[in-house]
Amino acid sequence: MSLMKITRLNVHTLPLVAHQASPPPTPPLNARRSPLANDLVDENAYMMIQRKKLTIHINVKKNTPVIKLKKMVGCILKTSKENIQLHYKNAIMVEQKLLSDYFDSSTCLVPVSIGLALKMDNEEFESLDIVSCSIIRALMEN
Repeated sequence: MSLMKITRLNVHTLPLVAHQASPPPTPPLNARRSPLANDLVDENAYMMIQRKKLTIHINVKKNTPVIKLKKMVGCILKTSKENIQLHYKNAIMVEQKLLSDYFDSSTCLVPVSIGLALKMDNEEFESLDIVSCSIIRALMEN
């Protein structure tokens, strides 16, 4: 049976070495983005998607394409994105545009109301029908 000698290391006697962080590498000129684009990437938008009595709340980045929002809603409703039509201020939202094309940064502080219409059996989209929710008013009156 062999005995091992365990030595105790005194941490106070070790020399302290200051580590200096190196700056991140500079991206090539064609890959640089404007400061406004960086703000846009980090900014969240709170969506309130409404159809009749249904309301879906989603947090997304402002640079999200409309088609990706349609896919998210489609997954929740278990339908394809082709059967979904989104409306913002009574205008149909185009799939190729970004959400930031429809509203500015000041609207991100409150929920952005988006209308939702689904495709009917006759291959036409239903008319936009949103039932306003007045739960807070009803609670305040009691």
